[in-house]
Formats: sequence, C-alpha cells, structure tokens
Amino acid sequence: MVSNAKRMKYVSENDYSSSDGENVDDGDFSQHNRRMGGRRTKGLSRNAIMARENRLKKKIYITNLEKEVGHLKTENANYSKVIESQSLLIADLKKEIKYLKSVIANSADIGNLIKNIHHSTAKASYS
Repeated sequence: MVSNAKRMKYVSENDYSSSDGENVDDGDFSQHNRRMGGRRTKGLSRNAIMARENRLKKKIYITNLEKEVGHLKTENANYSKVIESQSLLIADLKKEIKYLKSVIANSADIGNLIKNIHHSTAKASYS
C-alpha cells in the first residue's frame, strides 16, 4: 500500500518555494531569485521560460512594428503634401501651355495682319 515515506512535492509554475519553506508568487520571482543566489528554481519549467521569452519577443516585435507604422504614416503625409503641390504646379503649367499655344497660333495671323498694314500704309504714302 501507500507508505508514509517522504513524498516529493511538485511545484507548479506560479508556486515557488524557497529554502525557508515560504511560498513566493510570480510577481516576487525576481526577489526569490536573488535570495536563491541568482540560480533558477526547479519550479520554472522549460516551457514556462520559453513562453515568457516568446511573449517578450512578441512585445518587442509589436512595439517595433508600431514605431515603423508611425514613421511610415508621417512619411506618407509628407509625400501627400509633395504630390498636392506638384499637382497645383502641373495645373498652372498646363494653363501656361494653353496660353502660349494660342499666342503661337495667333502669331501667324498677327504677322500677316502687320504685313498687310505695312503694305497698305506703304501704298498710301506713295500715291
């Protein structure tokens, strides 16, 4: 049957016992770890340690992503301002092109008109 021999006490992840026999919760792990001389207790399983490290890595990764998103948002806003100013410049240049095309188209007519005025005034002065 069951003997009254010493039974091993299994320590759960959140229940650490020190050499004094007192229970230490997860928030006091760093104090407990210092009392134990900096060594890890047997209460922390390898999976618990890996899970904690993975949570920390995930938190750092998400923080870096949030910083990058903020940077890209400001960069996007700057590019939007540049595009808006360039669009206004393009609209002004198109108006100027249209005006200059009309001047060029009218310049031939104006040249012919000036020639006719010159010829008509020259004939009038000779008569």
